[in-house]
Amino acid sequence: SWISVNVTYNDTNFANVTFSLSNSTGIVSNTTYTSLIYTINWTNLIDNMYYYNITILDLAGNTNSTVTRNITLDVTNPSLSYSNGTELSGVYRSRSWISVNLTYNDTNFANVTFSLFNSTGIANSTTYASLIYTINWTNLIDNVYNYNVTVMDLSGNINTTITRNITLDTITPLVSFGFGTAVNNSNVSGTWLYINISVTELNEANVTFGLYNVTSLINSTMYAAGN
Repeated sequence: SWISVNVTYNDTNFANVTFSLSNSTGIVSNTTYTSLIYTINWTNLIDNMYYYNITILDLAGNTNSTVTRNITLDVTNPSLSYSNGTELSGVYRSRSWISVNLTYNDTNFANVTFSLFNSTGIANSTTYASLIYTINWTNLIDNVYNYNVTVMDLSGNINTTITRNITLDTITPLVSFGFGTAVNNSNVSGTWLYINISVTELNEANVTFGLYNVTSLINSTMYAAGN
């Protein structure tokens, strides 16, 4: 929120020096000193593009001015958020891709970086200097992935989304009957059935036991993972 200017000048018949500052709305400051002042520090400035120069006047009415320089002050972080099409955190999907959509805004945009991580480290980090709002990472192997997006502006202000995670799992669960389960087409004398199974699955959600007779489903019982 400040601009500092230093100047070197020399005149045997010095009269005054004027430091001028303006922005898009007009003159912000126009300060004249009749003593040999070589520096000024304008403070408490709002975000804007500023223009400044310095003019020296001598006692004979001769003047000289610096070139006009400009500087953009921007202390505001970019605004950004996930948008429609981006998965909620903690989901499981049977596929090999992750798509991220983003909404962001900054008057002085510099770049946007999409970052993807898995259990081994950085899977991909891509930076665009143009206004890119979506990315689709493809050909991904089964793993737990974390991702976030960072936007930076020309003043170095940054903003990063919260990190979300998604588990990609394209492997079908393995299930087989275990010890104690009657073999297929058995004839059993009794009023009950014992079923024992073996399941191999890293991301088990549930297991459902279904019992049928020749006409229909008699019973269906679901157990959550771990039961």
